[in-house]
Amino acid sequence: LLLPFSATAAMESLIFFVLSLMVANLGRSQIAAHNMCSAIIEYALTIVMGMAEATAVRIGYFAGKQDLAGAQTVILVASAWSLVVGLVVSFLGFVFRRSIANLFTKDEEIVDLILQVTPLLWSSFAVFSFGDQMLAVLQGQGRANVQMVASVVATWLVTLPLAWYLFYVQEIGIVAAWWSLLAGYLICQIV
Repeated sequence: LLLPFSATAAMESLIFFVLSLMVANLGRSQIAAHNMCSAIIEYALTIVMGMAEATAVRIGYFAGKQDLAGAQTVILVASAWSLVVGLVVSFLGFVFRRSIANLFTKDEEIVDLILQVTPLLWSSFAVFSFGDQMLAVLQGQGRANVQMVASVVATWLVTLPLAWYLFYVQEIGIVAAWWSLLAGYLICQIV
């Protein structure tokens, strides 16, 4: 489980790094706004990741006991809870988007860029919130290889090519990074 789990974590960290390099070419305000948005989602995701770890442990526990009903209960509770958390946190993040942006900066140019990204950021959070629980189910079942394949496909076959296209062909600016992340998260859930 170590290799697939580590590879999955590395893929997610690396894509944020690559997207940051792409955004950095747009200018100082854009990279500042992108880094602030990355910090916001990273902090919010700690809630979800903690839930996912607990889900994986509980699924593994019930799988080890051959208790299918217990594992199914964990899946249902984790799915429902992650949907609630994902939607509530995303809603609150969207409602208080300007206040959250102002925690980082008072520079209106950067705040405006953050506000452009906010709908994509919180949509990504909602998708990731539910999807991370489903990946935790795979991990708890000892099927971390499936999780790794989904992450590789989402990162290298969806997020990165889409980001390149949106940045360099469509030239849509900072939102390119966040549209590509959202698409990658959605594909990861499908895979």
